[in-house]
Amino acid sequence: MAEKCGKDQVLDFNKKRLITNLWGIGQKEIIPFDKNCIFVNSDNSYGWRWDRPSPVPQNGQTNIAPIAPSVCVGTDPWGGFSTSEYLPIRIKDINSMVLYADYIYSVVPSPEDSQNLSYDIWITDTGNPNPSTPRQELMIWLNRINVPMPEDKRREDVSDGYNTYKQYAWENYHAFILDILPQPGLKTHTVDVKILLDYLLNKGELKEEQWLALIVLENEVWKGTGKLTVNNMDAYLNGTWVSCPAVMYSQ
Repeated sequence: MAEKCGKDQVLDFNKKRLITNLWGIGQKEIIPFDKNCIFVNSDNSYGWRWDRPSPVPQNGQTNIAPIAPSVCVGTDPWGGFSTSEYLPIRIKDINSMVLYADYIYSVVPSPEDSQNLSYDIWITDTGNPNPSTPRQELMIWLNRINVPMPEDKRREDVSDGYNTYKQYAWENYHAFILDILPQPGLKTHTVDVKILLDYLLNKGELKEEQWLALIVLENEVWKGTGKLTVNNMDAYLNGTWVSCPAVMYSQ
């Protein structure tokens, strides 16, 4: 087993990158770094654990920003790293794209916690992104607890053929949300990203010439404790697995 704890920690494996990603902690926040960790197990499952007992806003802010321990596949939209030769890809060149994940909350968040489990898909205006590249976020929430969204940003329900999501959107941000609480036991999730991309294209909110750069599976955590173990997560893009053999899943 490999494990790293604390700020700015990274583990690279199997064309993926694990990141502790404690970006949201306030300058005066006390957080136990030894309890905020990423890990890869001997059976190639992986994940993260977190403990954020007393969140504090960052300087100059009134709202708490989340931390986001995560696994990444693709190219950093700020130009920092790349894990896959298949990403970025122009949106117009995506003929099919399905995301699969199976995971388990080894420690389930409590009813008082505030967190979600979500995909964070980054769209860029160039195939060679850098810190100044314009970016958009497409988020797909698999569950949430005590994370309200602004109702004035609520749009229509959208189905991808597997699930029906509540959609919220504002400038450069699109969220498709399942109102499901985090639960114990092995869970699986499938989402047809191509359908959601086509929906946003038809609404004029994305452009075919833009690039899909990075896929992130993360827990956004505003407060609380938990542990997530991922048996696997991957994208089936134009008939090819982006980061693992197809035998990992059945079609």
